[in-house]
Amino acid sequence: MDESDGILEKLYEKLYVEYINYSKTKRKNNNESLLINLLKITSNSCMEIIAKSKIQISQDEYVYADSLVMDKYATWDNEKRYLSITVRGIYKCESNIYNIEYILDALEEIIFRFNKSKSKPLRDIDKVIIFSMVALRALSKECPIDLQMGDITKQEILSVLKGSNDLLFSINAINDIKDIGKTKGNEHPASYLFRYTEKIKGQTNLIYHACGDRKYYLKIFESDVDNPVDRLVYLFKLIGCNSNWDNYYEVIVEFMSKTATHKNIYIFDPGKYIYLNYEYQDKIESALKLAIDLK
Repeated sequence: MDESDGILEKLYEKLYVEYINYSKTKRKNNNESLLINLLKITSNSCMEIIAKSKIQISQDEYVYADSLVMDKYATWDNEKRYLSITVRGIYKCESNIYNIEYILDALEEIIFRFNKSKSKPLRDIDKVIIFSMVALRALSKECPIDLQMGDITKQEILSVLKGSNDLLFSINAINDIKDIGKTKGNEHPASYLFRYTEKIKGQTNLIYHACGDRKYYLKIFESDVDNPVDRLVYLFKLIGCNSNWDNYYEVIVEFMSKTATHKNIYIFDPGKYIYLNYEYQDKIESALKLAIDLK
């Protein structure tokens, strides 16, 4: 076994371990491949498993890892530090055992589509929600938007959503969402709007999280995130940031700053005012500038 094959085997084993950790039980049918098992779970769950299965590559391994990428058995992350296995890589590991070639194309589309550059654009309401979460500084699992809190909190969240809608509409990032404060039944509009956001997780490459109990956050300032500013840039670009936003830079910055300082007392417990200082406002402003300049 050469060095490249050894790295590929490590990638496969790491993926298998993460799948077992997810499923909590070992595969009952030994005739089924890992590819088929991955096909049976939701795409978001699969994306989580793939994200956790990447391995860090040392300088000594770089040449061998790069050859796997050239052969399409693996793919680099953006910084070329971590390696993830691809559909072809899994199949290479399993090809002597399982005859599953006929499902590879389907798997590429169903499971690994988040690696493709072409993805479905965010809906206008999704853009409003992401923009509002950045403004509110719901930027880690320690500081989520919690829709279990009372009506005062929900009403303040709704006011931020309306403000974000008005601002994004004014800079031509979205169409005006006229019914943003309306809902059927007795459910509060803020709760209703967040309830249908599961697809955003995949569209934001796992940055958006709905963590249960009606809590939502953006995975930006977490210990395993190397470059939080890059993630903010990515989100601004998804929302539609372009060079035209330069004309509205001060307006956006002012909205972000005022929203955080004026709304935090209504939305978060005092112990969770953790992203209010200038350091985090500066990171948001830097990300916005980079997103505006990025072609």
